[in-house]
Amino acid sequence: MNVQLLFNFLAVGPTLVAIIVCLTIGGRAERTGGLIVAANLAATWAVQVSIAQAPPWGFLLIDLLTAAALLWVTLSYPEKLWPGVAAVSVVLGAAFSATRLIDFPLSEFAYLAALNISSLIVSGSLITGSVLHRRRAPDLNPPG
Repeated sequence: MNVQLLFNFLAVGPTLVAIIVCLTIGGRAERTGGLIVAANLAATWAVQVSIAQAPPWGFLLIDLLTAAALLWVTLSYPEKLWPGVAAVSVVLGAAFSATRLIDFPLSEFAYLAALNISSLIVSGSLITGSVLHRRRAPDLNPPG
């Protein structure tokens, strides 16, 4: 099995689970975050499928837009920690995407590992935020 395919599988599976968890048990912030991550996943997939040798700046742009959207969620819901953690993790992933733009000598394995670790942190943040939202007492949850 190809290492890149294995890494993609290990990152996409938890991301899909996180999106489903957010949309089913999360509050408004978590559902918004899940949709943002779903849009990131869809855009990344679309670029990979439509362009045989996708340019690194395309993925960098997708990640920066995702980080900006998660920053907006962070500012909109200041009582929640997970959006900030997710946004920082996406920026970290974007930094590794930038290594491809400047031809930094980073092995393919290290590059893929860094991107997938970032993705797993985002997935973990989304799931944690959704579970915490669900476990709180009803009087502590704002409507929505």
